[in-house]
Amino acid sequence: MAGRTCEAPHLGAMLEGSSFRARFTTTQDWLGADVNGAGAGEAEAPGEAAAEAVAVMHGRANARQDAHAYKAATVALSARWPARDKEIKQLLGYLGSSRFDHAFPILVHGPPVTGKSFIVKDVFATLNRPCAYVSLVESNSPRLLLDAIVDELTPHLTLQGPVPSRRRCSKLSDLSTLLTRTLPPDGPAVYIIIDEAARMLEWEGADKLLKTLVQLSTITGRNVATVLVTTKGWDAFRTGSASDDYCMPKPVFFVSYTTAQLRTILLKEAPEGADPKLYANFMSSIQPMFTNTCKSLHELRAVLGPLWRRYVAPWEAARDKAAAATAAATAAAEAEAGEDTTEAAGAALAASAGAASASAAAE
Repeated sequence: MAGRTCEAPHLGAMLEGSSFRARFTTTQDWLGADVNGAGAGEAEAPGEAAAEAVAVMHGRANARQDAHAYKAATVALSARWPARDKEIKQLLGYLGSSRFDHAFPILVHGPPVTGKSFIVKDVFATLNRPCAYVSLVESNSPRLLLDAIVDELTPHLTLQGPVPSRRRCSKLSDLSTLLTRTLPPDGPAVYIIIDEAARMLEWEGADKLLKTLVQLSTITGRNVATVLVTTKGWDAFRTGSASDDYCMPKPVFFVSYTTAQLRTILLKEAPEGADPKLYANFMSSIQPMFTNTCKSLHELRAVLGPLWRRYVAPWEAARDKAAAATAAATAAAEAEAGEDTTEAAGAALAASAGAASASAAAE
């Protein structure tokens, strides 16, 4: 079923289009604005104008830093996760190059063992973006989910006094109130990552919970959104009573790995110290036996590990035997060379002694 996609103005566009930005076109204008020259109803103190100008300039410096980190993260993530360039670029595109970009709800879905959870966590860690990660394997009820969200978000809840205790976040309204009170209205985007999200479909009141989670930004007025990680598509979450009255998350679909992609990943994960050519030959011999029926990296790793040890054992034994033979031959050669040197030295000493004796007799 089709659903509306959440849209919101880009923060940078909002700043560029603000009345303040329109009125002052240079740094000197911003810092030296004449209050009396402002339009009717627009007068503001010089100190306030200067403070806002400094904030804008700092924002631009932070934006440049974010853009540099964003570019570096794209390269690093693609190197760490072969065959996932498309999915990584989609995630990065939704998150934006700035920490202050608008937070959109995101649905990361696809078959099991395609790297969804690991890549999502790695993307946020690499970008150093504020987030809370909760798995419904452990947090297997609405109350446990809310408690876990509060625990994970605590380092990012900074405004208006202490954070309420876990006991007070027992319902959805508590969570929305907490976020409204403790997240700054103009702060960086904060994301709540919910792994194994399809498990909540089994809970009573799942539709209301889901509706709240994907509309956190609208409900709280804060730059916060949810990332759902699941094997199911969005249609599976639209079976409740609510139909089109809330927006659809931005989708990122992880396809199953192809045989060639599996080979690339497994070659990259070759055991430490393995001869590259030998391991490549091993993969060429063994992989086709399994990948026609198995596309799970976890299962392939579990199978290939013991097989590799058996495959490489004769080669290692021959290598060790050859190394031992070479070491023995070297030792023997050195010993023989040492004996020859000793005999030569003895002969030279004897000849020297004889020459000395003959010289003494002649005298």
